[in-house]
Amino acid sequence: MEQRYNFFCDQRCLTLISGNGNAKPESYNNYTRCKSEDEFFSILKSWLNKLITKDIYICFEGNIADIENLIKQKYIEVKAAGGLVINAENEALFIYRSGFWDLPKGHVEQDESFEETALREVEEETGLTSMKLVKELTVTKHFYYNKGRWEVKMTKWFLMITNESNELSPQLSEGIEKAEWISASQLDQVLLNSFRSVRESIGFSEVFNVKH
Repeated sequence: MEQRYNFFCDQRCLTLISGNGNAKPESYNNYTRCKSEDEFFSILKSWLNKLITKDIYICFEGNIADIENLIKQKYIEVKAAGGLVINAENEALFIYRSGFWDLPKGHVEQDESFEETALREVEEETGLTSMKLVKELTVTKHFYYNKGRWEVKMTKWFLMITNESNELSPQLSEGIEKAEWISASQLDQVLLNSFRSVRESIGFSEVFNVKH
């Protein structure tokens, strides 16, 4: 079975796939194979520095779990968690910040679990106070440049439900302009103006109509 990891940066995606013979080059655009860890990290560096400006698929002829572990060693890993909250009206909770729709999320604090972080961030960023955590949805990985170095944010996303109907209160101090409930019919339009890591990694169609 083909293994794959997706890494995002500036709305671009680097997909790392296992070189077990199942991956067919004709199935992908901008596809390359690499046989060594050094070769992979050379390609990754070029991609991060925008010498490669498009999506890229890398077939690694080795254990890609080793690559993931080396990424953690070579780059600062920032742990974060966030929530996709569905209310009783079958609407999803989104925030609007810096020109993009997003889901509430934030950094994991010391001695805090991912689940605790996700619940806390939803409350802080939207004012919602009564949520029930249902399950973990997915993990996204996103490279960004911060204070002279590349960091990779590893975010765990959780599905939550709520019956709360109080008015939402966006966290203005964090630059959040709006917190809104988005219906299934509005979702496609909202996702057009969202971060690709969220848009492509979270299976929104699978979580609407979740039982409360």
